Amino acid sequence: MGVVLPADYTAFNQDRDSVGQVGSQKDQWEARATRLMIRGIQWIY
Repeated sequence: MGVVLPADYTAFNQDRDSVGQVGSQKDQWEARATRLMIRGIQWIY
């Protein structure tokens, strides 16, 4: 049995002009997919 959770992390460093154009952007994590495998059967969500 195995579980895989690929994830991305995005970090922003904005100056005053950037905040004025697009607003304040927050650093964030995002899971791209979750996979669970048991005895060769694979489920992807």
